[in-house]
Amino acid sequence: RVNGEPSLTLAVTKTPDGNTVEVSQLVQDALPALATAIGSGTAFTVVFDQAPFIESSIEALATEGSLGLVFAVVIILLFLLSVRSTLVIAISIPTSILLTFIGMQASGYSLNILTLGAITISIGRVVDDSIVVVENIKRHLALGEEKMQAILLGVKEVATAVTAATVTTIAVFLPLALVGDITGELFRPFALTTAIALGASLFVSLTIVPVLCYWFLRPPQVGSHAAAMSFEEESASPTRLQKSYLPILRWTLRRPVATILLSLLILGGTAGLATNL
Repeated sequence: RVNGEPSLTLAVTKTPDGNTVEVSQLVQDALPALATAIGSGTAFTVVFDQAPFIESSIEALATEGSLGLVFAVVIILLFLLSVRSTLVIAISIPTSILLTFIGMQASGYSLNILTLGAITISIGRVVDDSIVVVENIKRHLALGEEKMQAILLGVKEVATAVTAATVTTIAVFLPLALVGDITGELFRPFALTTAIALGASLFVSLTIVPVLCYWFLRPPQVGSHAAAMSFEEESASPTRLQKSYLPILRWTLRRPVATILLSLLILGGTAGLATNL
């Protein structure tokens, strides 16, 4: 019974590779024609529909991801203190996401809670490679090198390190795609989307970011603070952030064994806490 009236229940279930929202919309579009074909006195009442819950979840996740992107750009601006450098990195974020969408389409994955969650998580990681490249290029520009040479040398110096860091992170997520049974079906889109996003960030940082740096970055003016300071002068007058971590760095370099033992104790305590939880 539905609303106290005798009724016939009809359940529509999608195939494993189907789209719940698309199936729901197609069923809703077909209901008026079915009601007309069956005749008068017949009414369709939707008792349960998964599509609105999925749409609201995706909309909320997309909003949170957009806010995360904005906050990432703001934090980058606060630390780099350069509008031009921030602009280069800000352009690299949507470019990496666009390449991720292309890779998802080629892999046959659509936007859902898992893939959108993977993209949201990857937003904070896709800027890492670009930040390293931009900062090294700025360092070469501050040394007085010609712009093209500074970009070529800056990218060449960090390309191996950036590639190793990204490939290592991909190697962490990619095995999740190889898990079998229902667990693998659940986490495979998440793992592959994350791997595609990280690969796209590496590609962007080594190809598009240098071009953007050539367009937007400017060498420090002759006689400016950044161009005039040597390495010794910069070390003699550290910034506030450097003042906070330089004592810790000196302590760790003077006591390497104690630092390693302290790190092992912290890791052991963290592992014990995780086991108790």
